[in-house]
Amino acid sequence: LGGSPDVTPGTPVTIRVQGTDDAAIGSLRLTGTGPAGYAFDETRTTTPTSPAQADFVVPVPVTLADGQALVFTAVARDTAGNASAPAS
Repeated sequence: LGGSPDVTPGTPVTIRVQGTDDAAIGSLRLTGTGPAGYAFDETRTTTPTSPAQADFVVPVPVTLADGQALVFTAVARDTAGNASAPAS
């Protein structure tokens, strides 16, 4: 994950998560936190492959004010169940 795109409160954004493994990725998970208790947590099961990617449509709260941030973390899990280090 990288960058800090500007977002419009109330308008969802798409975040693409990618992962690689020496065997195959089985799932990708994206979690997010932000002000006023904002929380996002979704997992996408992927066709076992490497690299793998998944798009997540993330809601942006209408109450998000200038200067406030949403922070997202991605984790890839291989088909054996091993999780990657989190990427933010």
